Amino acid sequence: MTSGRVRDRIRSGLSRERLTVVGTFAVLAVGVAVTARTLDADAVVGAVTAADPALLGAALLVYLLSWPVRGRRYADVLAAMGRRCRIGFLTAAVFASQT
Repeated sequence: MTSGRVRDRIRSGLSRERLTVVGTFAVLAVGVAVTARTLDADAVVGAVTAADPALLGAALLVYLLSWPVRGRRYADVLAAMGRRCRIGFLTAAVFASQT
């Protein structure tokens, strides 16, 4: 088989969507592997159980409320470039990019 035919068969089997899914799972697999090797789960559970529940809840609430603020800030950046998008969509975009 010539290299051109091999290349065409590979391209036909790997559509853009399929390549995106495979790439996403590859990145997730590497992230899980690195986390599993470096994270001391007992220390994390110990720290969470030893924390003040009210303070932990307040921190979680502030963190959750920060996401729409980030989406709004992103909307301001895009508006300066002449682009307009919904805040909900931009919040989801920022969340996905930082996750």
